Amino acid sequence: MAELLSLGKEESAKIRVENIVREDIYVELLEMLELYCELLLARIGLLDKKECDPGLEEAVKTIIYSASHTDLKEMHTVRDLLIHKFGAEFARAAIENDDNVIPEKITKRTAVEAPSQELVSLYLKEIAKAYDVPFSELEAEEAADDEDDDDEDDESNGGGGKPIQLEEPIEDYPEERISTPRKLSA
Repeated sequence: MAELLSLGKEESAKIRVENIVREDIYVELLEMLELYCELLLARIGLLDKKECDPGLEEAVKTIIYSASHTDLKEMHTVRDLLIHKFGAEFARAAIENDDNVIPEKITKRTAVEAPSQELVSLYLKEIAKAYDVPFSELEAEEAADDEDDDDEDDESNGGGGKPIQLEEPIEDYPEERISTPRKLSA
């Protein structure tokens, strides 16, 4: 990516960064699914019931909902076992997210859509900073920051470039006004 940026091929870099962003989103999804699987493992005794325990409903439905968005055959196996255990109607409700049990962070990561241009731009800015290569959006941002800094400097000294007039220092108190500490009587 840095090489593409240094060659001025920003559009090619943006397209390639989209793949990196998608991969990062996919890894985040897998990490969340791993946590749900760990929860099922920790509470495996609750899976013996005929009905899904309310404490496991989010984990079970999330695995059923999102397993098809992964390439892991183990996730597909777990999904199939959960569907067999709790039935087709339960699985349909999970896949369609009828009762909105699936967290939004999961539904966003399973959505099939291109990453936002803002996110792609943030990735490219970080790459450009890390490898010290030019990137038009980073340069525009730095130029805007420099202008803001100049404006703040102008405002901090009156806005017109005039020096700030300091007040006169406070005069010391005359010595006779300073009282000596009194001894406390016992």
